[in-house]
Amino acid sequence: MRKNIRTAVIALLTIMVMCVTLTSCGAGSDTAADSDNTQVTQEAAVNETKTEETAESSEKATEATTEKATEKTTEKTSKTAKQTKPQKQSTTAKSTTQASVCYVEVSGKSYTVSVTSGDTAYSVLKKTGVSVSATNSEYGIYVEGINGKFEFDEGPESGWLYSVNGSTPNVSASKYSVKKGDKVKWYYTTDR
Repeated sequence: MRKNIRTAVIALLTIMVMCVTLTSCGAGSDTAADSDNTQVTQEAAVNETKTEETAESSEKATEATTEKATEKTTEKTSKTAKQTKPQKQSTTAKSTTQASVCYVEVSGKSYTVSVTSGDTAYSVLKKTGVSVSATNSEYGIYVEGINGKFEFDEGPESGWLYSVNGSTPNVSASKYSVKKGDKVKWYYTTDR
């Protein structure tokens, strides 16, 4: 681009010099014409130098802007890459936490709860946040009601039962230990 500007300026100066020369040839060769010719040539040389300096200055400014933009893009890319790594680590942490859960269903509504050592079918029911009414018996804790629905509400044989992974245990919910991945289902029955 710099060469194109320089070539155009030189061509323009050459044409101007030729015009001045032709004009002065036709008017005679007096010293005033020679003086004008010299002045025009000097002005043209000064203008060419200024044009070249402007072109160089413009080119340097463009290069500096391009370098700054490249540096900013590189910085943003580095920051994004640094921010991405912690997100991947936190995703791994979440999946580890999710692996320590069991699934509890109460009357058709599903819950996912964290499982810790010592959790029972009764304790994970409590972790769901549903309203539970229970009493202690010689066999363990007996669940009388969940969310306002109690035993005997729908007949003499009605009440709450639970199953774990599709099987109904023969022990109280407070004595059945659950582990991660278990599916505990609480359901109301009218026929025991």
